[in-house]
Amino acid sequence: MALGIAIALVAGINVLWWELDRRATGQADLVDHTHQVIASLEETLSRSSDMLVGQRGFALTHDKEYLQSFIEATNRMPTLLRSLEGLIQDNRAQRGRLRSLEPVLARHQQINQDHLDTLLKSNPLAPDLEFRRLVKESQDSIRASIFAMIGEENRLLVTRRLVLEQDTSLVTLANIVSAFVSVGLLIGVFVALWRENGRRKVIEAELWLAHEDLEKRVRERTLSLTLSEERLRLAQQAARIGAFDWNAKTEVDTWTPELEAMYGLPPGGFSRTLRAWEDLIHPDDRPDAAARIKHALETFLPTEGEWRVIWPDGSVHWLFGRWQAFKDESGRPSTMTGVNIDITERKRLEREIVEASDSEMRRIGHDLHDGVGQQLTALALFSASLQPEVQQQAPQFILPFKKFGTELHEIIRQIRVLSHGLAPISFEGDGLTEALRKLANNTTSVAKVNCEFEETTTGAACDPQTAAQLYRIGQEAVANALKHSRASKIQIAIEVSPQRAELRVSDDGSGFSPASPNGSGLGLHAIHHFYKVAPETPGLILGFASLSRIQISNATKLLGACIDEV
Repeated sequence: MALGIAIALVAGINVLWWELDRRATGQADLVDHTHQVIASLEETLSRSSDMLVGQRGFALTHDKEYLQSFIEATNRMPTLLRSLEGLIQDNRAQRGRLRSLEPVLARHQQINQDHLDTLLKSNPLAPDLEFRRLVKESQDSIRASIFAMIGEENRLLVTRRLVLEQDTSLVTLANIVSAFVSVGLLIGVFVALWRENGRRKVIEAELWLAHEDLEKRVRERTLSLTLSEERLRLAQQAARIGAFDWNAKTEVDTWTPELEAMYGLPPGGFSRTLRAWEDLIHPDDRPDAAARIKHALETFLPTEGEWRVIWPDGSVHWLFGRWQAFKDESGRPSTMTGVNIDITERKRLEREIVEASDSEMRRIGHDLHDGVGQQLTALALFSASLQPEVQQQAPQFILPFKKFGTELHEIIRQIRVLSHGLAPISFEGDGLTEALRKLANNTTSVAKVNCEFEETTTGAACDPQTAAQLYRIGQEAVANALKHSRASKIQIAIEVSPQRAELRVSDDGSGFSPASPNGSGLGLHAIHHFYKVAPETPGLILGFASLSRIQISNATKLLGACIDEV
């Protein structure tokens, strides 16, 4: 009986400990949640003060640098309000206070904005007693609402701490009761309960340490808020990311030192204007980059693009940019913020991958021709040598045997065509012309479609890398015409001049609507991929036409694609 009571007591204490541990964990999570809410409320109050400090600093000094705190507070406020909505969604009273706080913050921002606009448009020294009264009232309302919400969170924090203390008291009471009950039990049971009590005290100490650790993490998180800007700067340096912020009113483009380094400039070497930025871009990429900036300012949508920059030492680097413009109350652009990323290494790797792929295709073509092709040829010869013997000993099998030999010769012919397509010829000198002419001849003989080749050369041949990419693009275009257009005639034309290289593939097939592609094929994606990673060849132009035409062009560097319906 004593052993049964001891087991029951130990089981009951374990259940109680499990419940207390679960409740303590839940309360700790709620305390952490409360500190998050308080931190967000304090930052909201700080940002509202930044609005006033920013515009008052400008009013007193007429230095537009003071407006930066106003702009940052205005842009940060919606994010803070959304964060608070998510944090207090389970607290009905706090949700009501937040709904009351939002219009007060909006009015506070509008009061500061209106006064700032007045200072910019009229006499900055004009009396502003009415503004001071209004802004004081709005600031007092904000403080009252935020302090009320903070008070509610502190009340909840106190309540939760009381619950933790009650749980601790229950633990102590459970230990005392178990000690008194264990006196009347067997020595073995008493020893077991004594050990259990010791283990529970260790857990109690761990709970206290966990509480202390929670307080420490709260303090560290508060400190991390002040260090967030420094961390962001270090992260940008590690990831090779540079940020910029353009002010539409002042037309000042502010760059971080990391962004200046991406353009080959020393810290402070940028002239802080959009015109100065355009001058740093490669001349061939400059029109497209300027057009993307214009598009962002007109649509206020996130925009991205790639371009090359020329460093003072003459080296060329690739950058990727993503940015978005923001409008003011009147709907006009106010600021534009974004980042640039150095993708020079990625571009180099893409080109190396394509070159390796082309080399592998040539190797496979040679293996097909010299390996499988030769074995099949030997097999065809062996089959031909057996035909007289089959004719004499089993004449009833001679026709199937001949059909087998005919099909074997057809397979050999197709393997030769395939191997020549994978490894046509060397692209040195006039190799591209010969490869395209051979592509046209093979298409005519294999597909039974009239495929013609036309050449116009008035300048030096393309370099081998560009010639290889042009051949692959032409090969893909002819394959697409054979598969989808139901064409009876295909024409391949190559024109090389000192100013440009132009490849055109056209057919008389049915065509398609580029405005509504079905997205299931890979042909156009492969063509565009070859186009993007082709070497930097001036004036490279690619055209594909049937009832619809796709033309990819640029003056000196491949920038993009435009699709025109015919």
